Amino acid sequence: MNNGTKTEEKQLKLLSGSYSLKDMDINEVNDLNNFSLGLRMAGVLLISIFVGEGLVMLLISSLHIKYLGFEALLDSLILSLLTIPSIYFFVIRPFTTQANKRKQAEEATKDSEKLYKTLFERSNDAIFKVDLSTGNYLDANQAAEILTGRSVAELRKLKTSDLTPLNADKRLEKLINTDKTIGLGEVVYLRSDGTARTALLTSIPLSESQIFGFAHDITERKRIDLEMKSALSLNLAILESIHNGILVVNNQGTVIKTNAKFAELWRIPDDILALGDDKILMENILNQLADPDQFIAKVTELYSHPEAEIQDLIELKDSRIFERIAKPMYLEGKTIGRVWSFLDITERIKAQESLLKSEANLQTLLRTIPDLIWLKNLDGVYLSCNAMFERLIGLKKDEIVGKTDCDFFDPEFAEFYKKNDQIAFAAGKPTSNEEWLTFADNGCQALFDVIKTPMYDAMGTFIGILGIGHDITQRKQMEIALLESEEKYRYMFANNPQPMWIYDLETFAFLEINHAAIIHYGYSKEEFSAMTVKDIRPAEDLPRLIKDIQEINTFRSPGGEWKHIKKNGEIIFVEITAHSVIYNGRNARHVLVHDITDRKKAEAVIKLKNEQLISAHAEKDKFFSIIAHDMRNPLGSFLSLTQIMDEQLSNLSKDQIQEFTHSMKNSASNLYRLLENLLQWARMQQGLIPFNPIDLHLRSMIDESLAIALEPAKNKGIELTQLIPEDINVFADINTLQSVIRNLVSNAIKFTPKGGKIRLSAKVDGDNRIEISIADTGIGMKKSIVDQLFRPDAQTGRPGTEGEPSSGLGLLLCKEFIEKHGGKISVESEVGKGSQFHFTIPCKSPKGMNE
Repeated sequence: MNNGTKTEEKQLKLLSGSYSLKDMDINEVNDLNNFSLGLRMAGVLLISIFVGEGLVMLLISSLHIKYLGFEALLDSLILSLLTIPSIYFFVIRPFTTQANKRKQAEEATKDSEKLYKTLFERSNDAIFKVDLSTGNYLDANQAAEILTGRSVAELRKLKTSDLTPLNADKRLEKLINTDKTIGLGEVVYLRSDGTARTALLTSIPLSESQIFGFAHDITERKRIDLEMKSALSLNLAILESIHNGILVVNNQGTVIKTNAKFAELWRIPDDILALGDDKILMENILNQLADPDQFIAKVTELYSHPEAEIQDLIELKDSRIFERIAKPMYLEGKTIGRVWSFLDITERIKAQESLLKSEANLQTLLRTIPDLIWLKNLDGVYLSCNAMFERLIGLKKDEIVGKTDCDFFDPEFAEFYKKNDQIAFAAGKPTSNEEWLTFADNGCQALFDVIKTPMYDAMGTFIGILGIGHDITQRKQMEIALLESEEKYRYMFANNPQPMWIYDLETFAFLEINHAAIIHYGYSKEEFSAMTVKDIRPAEDLPRLIKDIQEINTFRSPGGEWKHIKKNGEIIFVEITAHSVIYNGRNARHVLVHDITDRKKAEAVIKLKNEQLISAHAEKDKFFSIIAHDMRNPLGSFLSLTQIMDEQLSNLSKDQIQEFTHSMKNSASNLYRLLENLLQWARMQQGLIPFNPIDLHLRSMIDESLAIALEPAKNKGIELTQLIPEDINVFADINTLQSVIRNLVSNAIKFTPKGGKIRLSAKVDGDNRIEISIADTGIGMKKSIVDQLFRPDAQTGRPGTEGEPSSGLGLLLCKEFIEKHGGKISVESEVGKGSQFHFTIPCKSPKGMNE
């Protein structure tokens, strides 16, 4: 027996279990390995054909063994035979039934190889044989050629990384030194035409260095999955974007799907939706319905008729109204559920009600409006009209609709109306014309402004003419009257003897000027047209002018008094009256000007005379007061003393007579001074006092003036000093200046107690004037007295410290005399500390000074 026969016998013994691997040498083991490989490939391919994709992983795992010998192969075959009995009939039985014969074994081997090749080539899945050490493809089937777009010969020149570059090396590393079947997941194969295919790849180890790769092409399935996902995503997007609330239920009423709008419409909290409890969801809905029983009845009716459809309205307790639509869902011709759609149409219902109300109002308006309204079609046939048009024709609407103008008017009028209709149609926009129409119901004639408007449908197709006639008879009469009035106004404006103009309230420009304004102001009409009202106003009046214009809020404004400037620069006073008008479409003011310059001058003279009269009255009152009060005391004293002397002279001693005589002298002196002041004041009021200013040496003049004051000062023990520089000259009238000095010094002595001091001083101020001051240490004055000291209408006289009389007239004379010199007088005083009077008069420098 040769070696082949012996090996076959040992293979049969192995199958029958009477021989084991330990009884074989190394060469026999190698032969058995080849035998094992044939069986394994046959089993794998049979599994792929007879079992299908679902059991591949299980059977491949049972057949996958390491390179350990025939015993392991036998165990794997037994497991495979137990799992798929058909393998026994196609692969094992030919060997076991004829194992005793070599010929039969050889035929079985040939049949196995033939079957392997047939199954390998006919597999629907791509099969690759790969060398793990190099990554090269060793073999491939026809399905692999289709998957990769390359022939087997081309594939044998490539590596796995050439076709599946993504993670190819990592996949090979994962397959080395493993005896397990491994699913490698989705792998992308790069085809020769540049396209790519996706396959599920499974690895089956053949040896330590070789594997079979099974690639199931899922490209089309992934495309379909992607399309299905896209369609599902689109449907979900549509479901969530529509305004309807959607509820999907199956035939048993179980909720399958809702959209967000459904939860929003029914105000269903998220926690209730999350529960997925149909009963709780239904309770929430029913609690919101105005009539839940009717809703349940309708739902029950639909479940009894699965193919029925409904569309109705349901009302909620909160007054909302939903449109409800329910339609069945079908699958392969059978109902599988129902889709409910809810749409909140509350606002639409309100809008419809409002529209109906508006339409009713419109019909009422059309019936009562005084305008003629009618509608014609393309052929001039009346389609509708209002009550006023019925009056015009003398027929009811039903008798007018369907007829033409030829049925109601003479041919010439009918042709006229038809021509106007054609003009409106040709213009493509509203046209108007005036027509005299006669009403059939009363025979009255009226002038109408007829507007004809072409009407178009939604597609822009002309469908007819809408006519509206408005009675303008009265307006026309008013327009005629207005034109006549405007003519009268223009005549009055142009020929008015008073200046008149119209100016723009926005630009202040003159818009119209009458002839009187041109003559009075000296500007030509062209010059006025280039000017504004600002140009005839002084600059200081412009803010008031602008404010006055901004605050115009009445049709007529008196305007008030203003100053205007003529062309020659003369400023005149005017009184204006203004009206708001519309002039050529512009907001304007019509102004009437009355020159009151002469009146203002006369008023100024009257005012001055009044002031002088008031002053004269005050001075007269002062004069009478002095006569009545200040002259009474000295005269009274004088009369009393003379009466005593007359009646008791023989009884009086020499000393008493001397005392009485002295008192009489004082009274006479005081009375004389008072009369002298009164005389001077009266002469001054009449302008009878001569005023001859000359250059005077001030100190010499003051020494002369003080001579008569020395004795009264000495009698009261008052120190009288003067600090007058020698080089000061004044330019003054000597008599009036001496009167001022005497009065001020006399007052100082009068109101200074015994032992007091009076000081006269003078200085040159910076204005080429001399300031003379007379200060005392007397009793002083209150502020109220100081404020009225130089007023002729105020009574400021009071007794001196020794009862000396005082009229206040002397100070008035001082003020008059000083002001006559162009100077000023003032006083500073404090009660208990004294007073100081200051006055100024012109001076000449030592070198001389112009008068």
